[in-house]
Amino acid sequence: ESQEQGMRTLGAIMAGNGKPAPGLEYRARRKDGSTFPITIYTDPIVRNDRVVGARGIIIDISGQKHAEEILQDRERVLSVLISNLPGFVYRCNNDRAWTTIYLSEGCRAITGYSPEDFLGNRIVSYNDIIRPDHRERLWQKWQALLGRREVFEDEYPVITKSGETRWVWERGQGYFSEDGQLQFLEG
Repeated sequence: ESQEQGMRTLGAIMAGNGKPAPGLEYRARRKDGSTFPITIYTDPIVRNDRVVGARGIIIDISGQKHAEEILQDRERVLSVLISNLPGFVYRCNNDRAWTTIYLSEGCRAITGYSPEDFLGNRIVSYNDIIRPDHRERLWQKWQALLGRREVFEDEYPVITKSGETRWVWERGQGYFSEDGQLQFLEG
């Protein structure tokens, strides 16, 4: 299959389209018969406005593919762990709305809202569901702890989508760049 795909690409170059082929992935075969992933970049050789050949670069991408598999496995493990938590995890901006960047599916069981409802304050901001008499206190506490780079921990009431009051326990912290700039909050 890879050989056929490669021949079609080379044929298109030689037929005169005169355009370089983007990096395409193929399977190459070693002398021992085993295969490995490669990327081939090809470029036509043009003389007198006519394609007379092709030149290319072949790159063994076995290491890249192995790293991708490890990353996919880690993402799967993390997804399973997060989905089994009796709560939810978040990443948000340090603004008065607590603008959500990421929210796990567990928020639905607690708040009645889907994660997508919160993302970028699409339908509701996280601050909107915090009972109003706790909003300022929580903001001030977060700001003080961020200034000292300490972990935030508190219990407070939220108003669910159905209007019910539920108490939640939150634990989070700021994520800072190498130069000390606050990037977002996670918990």
